[in-house]
Amino acid sequence: MMNYVPMNTQKTARHITLLGLLVLAPGCDTLLKPKPSAATPEQAAETAYQMCAGCHGPADLRVDLMPPRIWGQKEKYLISALTAYRNRTRIHPLMNSVTRTFTDQDIGQLARYLSLQPWQP
Repeated sequence: MMNYVPMNTQKTARHITLLGLLVLAPGCDTLLKPKPSAATPEQAAETAYQMCAGCHGPADLRVDLMPPRIWGQKEKYLISALTAYRNRTRIHPLMNSVTRTFTDQDIGQLARYLSLQPWQP
């Protein structure tokens, strides 16, 4: 007969942290790279490809477990959300990190680019 031994809380926390790192590891290099600018429409498209598509998926590919749809979203909403993430008035550790170096111009160009993409339900 096996005896039940509860796991140490510290050990459990360590396992959860390691699991989280394994899940996030593929996208972590994005956080360590210098942030691309979105000062022009062309740069906004490149920024969206490099920084957004990894988690939010490309405009034509959606999986139920992905974060919210941003492709084809309303421009004003995207400006509001990205600004709030940058200013840390809307908290999400990954998004706060991604947007921390964005200027108002970067956010405006990125929001404009994303809003012009087709909405994929």
